[in-house]
Amino acid sequence: MKRFITITIICIALFIVAAITFHIYKMQRAAIFFSKEKNDNSSLMIIDNLTLDRNLHPHGKIKVSANIAYVDRNSESVKLENCYISYEKNEKNIYVEAKDCLYIEDKSIVLKKNIKGKINDVVFFSKENGIFEFFINDGYGNIKNGVSIIKNGNSISANTLNIYKRSKELFFDGNVRAIYEK
Repeated sequence: MKRFITITIICIALFIVAAITFHIYKMQRAAIFFSKEKNDNSSLMIIDNLTLDRNLHPHGKIKVSANIAYVDRNSESVKLENCYISYEKNEKNIYVEAKDCLYIEDKSIVLKKNIKGKINDVVFFSKENGIFEFFINDGYGNIKNGVSIIKNGNSISANTLNIYKRSKELFFDGNVRAIYEK
């Protein structure tokens, strides 16, 4: 039962990461360094070396970094290359990185390729072609193409992890493997 609670806490933390990226579009206006590349699509803004720091009320902090951010004002989406997201609040520290991230305002966040992260002392990662999708309005997310969660030598891995925020349920599916060490 303690394992299930631990894994539930991990998944809740993943949801927090999804909520953090919810603010990316609005926070992009605070970027210090940006450049608008000349192109035919004037609604596309390209930001090099994006770093956004924001204090969250109460007592929280978020930092989003990316090598390149593509902001499409028409579709209200932001695509990030080599993105890093960190979140700190009280005793919770979350860090996640991925090769590609896509945020569509008020709809979804998708992280792709080489997803790695840490929630306090819990490590999680995907396979090279891993995809984490979170649908904001539905409160539903999934990690596809392989996911592993490790804490204190204990681990659970599966092809797919389905996460239901509202009911706080996790479902591991396909080649589920759990290793429990004392």
